[in-house]
Amino acid sequence: MFLAYVFTCTAYLFVDWMKCIYDGFKIGVIEHYYWSRLDKPETTCNLSLLLSIELFNGPSKCIRLLQSESDFSWKHKKTLVDDVMHNKHIGTIVLGKKRDSYGCYYHAVVDGNSRLLALHDFMYDRFSWNHKRFSELSAEKQILFREYKLGVRVIGDD
Repeated sequence: MFLAYVFTCTAYLFVDWMKCIYDGFKIGVIEHYYWSRLDKPETTCNLSLLLSIELFNGPSKCIRLLQSESDFSWKHKKTLVDDVMHNKHIGTIVLGKKRDSYGCYYHAVVDGNSRLLALHDFMYDRFSWNHKRFSELSAEKQILFREYKLGVRVIGDD
């Protein structure tokens, strides 16, 4: 009985260890793709990359926000999502390339903080658009939202 318990505990620890390795590898791959896409001063980027949980104020902190809450009203947020869903231009996001005290590069959002936060809130079901949350949309509409091309300008280099 004791051996079965030890084996079970060891198996759980091994699974947790493998999950940590997988998560670290996944973040590394996403980070590499992100930096390869944004190595030019002017580019376009899919919303799914900019809003990925791993980059957007996530574990890697590649994209850091200047404020943690959008100052947009609910009506403004819904209009923004409507523009994205109808493939209308919503302006360019301006990122400042910075380096932290450890020498790691990151992008600070210079212009577009509220737009990114509003789109992030929608993508993670914090408000609805046309009476549906993001997770309730059809797969086609979710893809349309995620694949929306957003203009990005990178300025500065510490």
